[in-house]
This record gives sequence, structure tokens and C-alpha cells, in this order.
Amino acid sequence: MAKFKLPSNVLTEVILPISTMADEANVFLDPDSGMRFKLVCFVGYVDGVIFFRKESLYNFQCARRASARFEMVKLTTALQKLNTINLINLHFDTDELVLRMRSDKFHERTAEVALMEERADFVKIDESKFEYELVIGIPSVELVHVIADAGVHDFMKIYVKEREVWFKVKNKAVVLHKELGKFVSVGPMFDKPVAAEFSLYRMATFLSALDLTKMVWICWSSDAPPVLIFPLGAFGSFHIYSRLFPDNKWKRASVCPST
Repeated sequence: MAKFKLPSNVLTEVILPISTMADEANVFLDPDSGMRFKLVCFVGYVDGVIFFRKESLYNFQCARRASARFEMVKLTTALQKLNTINLINLHFDTDELVLRMRSDKFHERTAEVALMEERADFVKIDESKFEYELVIGIPSVELVHVIADAGVHDFMKIYVKEREVWFKVKNKAVVLHKELGKFVSVGPMFDKPVAAEFSLYRMATFLSALDLTKMVWICWSSDAPPVLIFPLGAFGSFHIYSRLFPDNKWKRASVCPST
């Protein structure tokens, strides 16, 4: 059981845009760390996680760890019913399996979302065990331009060389040069170019939340799936995992666009 408040704009700019990315979400509540939403797509694995730090959840009360599951469309409907610009009170009752929501201050409205037991039959990604060896930071404004130029296709391939990052969608390619300040890198570069592949539709869906962050981070490791990390200001972060996971996991690029 947990109670807390969140600004309505965080819910509308973060939760609503991703409502089409998954049918369901598992929610994990922790008295020490806060809340996580793990999106469960229709094929049965998690390809996105939203982290909300404990400090960002106003008046956070959580006596013990708890988890539950809900349908994204029902959460979306409840948020639209509240229709507020103020704080929203959330009460996750994991005993009675219901999420109670109430708008704060004027024109008080209420809504409820049915909860279910956590879905366990999907490939679990344990973020706590990942140690990323290469981290690339790209200004969010640059990523917006890349996606706008590419258009909404199925997947975007990202190749990282020592001084360049390539974004390739079908016949289109966009290159960012390190010398021009278009990206920064943290950690040693691999001996060969590295690659990842992400759903462009999922990336574009989340663009409305890029106002909350200045940088987007792409992370690679030899034993973890590549991930796009969207920091959400003081609230937390949103992770989108490469589709190379879970079947192919991380791999070095065998082919990289020529310069």
C-alpha cells in the first residue's frame, strides 16, 4: 500500500504518451527508492521502465514493498476523467487491488483503476545488475531533429564510432559529430563501432516529455541490452531497451555506415 502526490503535468507528459507503447504495466513500490512502472508489451517482455525517485513523490508513504499490475488504457481514462492542472493524489491499495486517484484543491474529482497481481510471465530485466561500459550523451534537441528528419518508420539503427554517431532509418542517415559538440561520451570506446536498434515509434511517442530533460543517454555493455535513458528532471528517468534484447542482446556492429 502506498500514498503520494504527483503533479498532473508529469502524469500527462510522461504517462499518457507511453500509454500506446504497452497493454499493461507492472508497478513496484519501495519505501526506500520510490516507484517503478515496467511496461509489458503484447509479446510478453518489458521494453520500457519509468523510475520515479522517492523524493519526487510528494508526501510519499509506503510501509513495505508491494507490486501490482494495471491496464494502461484504464489508467489513461482515469487521468482524462480527473482533467486537472494541479496535484493528483494517488493511493495504491495493493490489498484491495485498486488505485484511487483524486484531484487536489478546486473542482475535486475522483477516479479508480482496478489493479491485478503482478504479471510474472515475462522476461525480467534487472537494471541493478547492469554496468554500462560506454555512455553517449546527446542533447535532447538534437534527438528531436533526428527523429523529425527520419519520420516515423519501424526501427532506427544507431551506430557509434569514436568521433561520430550515426542514426540510420531505411535510406536516411543522420550523423552527429563529436568535434561539433553534438554528443559527449563517457567511458572507453570499444575497439570496433557498436550498434543498437530501437523502435522509432516508441522514441517519437515520448518526445513530448523531452522538455523535462536536456540530454538523452545511450548506454552499451557487453552483458546488458543497449538502452536509451530519458532523464525526467528531478522526478526520475524513462528507459527504452533495444530490440536486440532478449534474443540477440548486445553486439558489436559488424557493419557501420562509411564516412
